[in-house]
Parts: sequence; structure tokens; C-alpha cells
Amino acid sequence: MLDPAHFHRGNRTTSAPGVALAFMLFFGLQGCAENVDPSTPDGALHVLRAAIMKKNATAVLELCTAETRKQVTDLHGLLAAQSKIIGESYPEPQRVAARAAYPAGLLDAKSPETLFGALIERGLKDLPASEGLEFGMTAQGRPSIEGEQASVTSQAGEAYEFRLEGGEWKAQTFEREVSATINRARLFQQTIDENLNVIAELNRLEVARKARDAATSGSATPSAP
Repeated sequence: MLDPAHFHRGNRTTSAPGVALAFMLFFGLQGCAENVDPSTPDGALHVLRAAIMKKNATAVLELCTAETRKQVTDLHGLLAAQSKIIGESYPEPQRVAARAAYPAGLLDAKSPETLFGALIERGLKDLPASEGLEFGMTAQGRPSIEGEQASVTSQAGEAYEFRLEGGEWKAQTFEREVSATINRARLFQQTIDENLNVIAELNRLEVARKARDAATSGSATPSAP
């Protein structure tokens, strides 16, 4: 902050070269609107930052690449199928244990958007929407662009990757996390398939036991005279 005392001596004002220019530059920079044009990589980062600071998961997903959105849709379908199998085929005690193995909200997500919200809810909830975050996610320097790929370095030193789609730069920020979640869900599917085989075998044994008990009970009944 400029201190008037630096430019005054008693009742006389001391001339300070460049002061007027400094004021012009300062207020000129303050008046410049920040780039929020998603057709530029740095503008796309700032739009993404605004959605994150508002903790709007649906808006964040809309700013992601088509590949990210496809992954979320595929994951939603896989989890919905698993939820149906667990609900219809697992005995009650095993059903409760199986559902508890999933992070909260994933099996109950009604749409890809609500699933994405559940995936990033904890991170957004714990994220302080502060001036520090806003500054940290502000673009620094010029973006690196190669064809339809771009990388933007933030003031916090983090690199954000974007892909050009339909004239706008879309964030690849969550692609790896969603892909890793899909892989975990597929591993869960293997466990579900194994459990279904075990449940089927237990049911078969139980039916056989009841049949034997019924046969034994019938043979033990005395014949009428």
C-alpha cells in the first residue's frame, strides 16, 4: 500500500518520478477483468475454479472432458447393476456387509451426476472456499498448448490438463480418479460373482438337506394297521 508520508516533507510535496505511472498501472490492472473464456485454457481453469469454489459437482462435471463424463456414466451403470444384485441375491446379513464396503452414496446414486457428486463430495466439503484457494487456482504464465492438449500451471504450482472439445477446453482433472474407481468396481464385481456362486451352492445344499429331512420323516411314520 502506498504511504503518502513517502511523498510529503512538512508543508511541501516532493515530486516522485513514476508515481503517476505506478498509480495508473495499479488501478489499470485492478480494473482488468479476469479471463473466464473457456475457449482459452487459462479461462477454462478459472471457470473450473469458480465451480469448485461453489462446490457445485454438477457444474464441475459439465466442465470435464467427454471421456470423464463417459467414465462416470459407465461407472454409474456398473454400480447400479451391483446394487441390484446385492439387494436381490444376498441374504440380509451379507447384504448389509456388502453395501458397507462401498463409499457412501455410490450405490444409491440415481444418475451419473449424483454419482459424480458422491465421488467428490468429501473433497469439496472439506475444501475451504477462500481467497487462498482462489489465488492458488489462478493461472500463472502462458499455457502450454500442443494441438488439442493444453497444460495450465496455477499460482500454487499445480499443472491442470485440458483437452479442446467443441471449441472449448475441458478439464481432464478427474479422469484418473474416475478410472481408478471403475477398476475397483470391477474388482468388486469379481467378488460379487464369487459370492453368488457360494450363495447358490449353499442354497443347493439347503434344498438337499430339507429333501433328506422330509424323506427321513416320511419313512419314520408308522404305517396304518
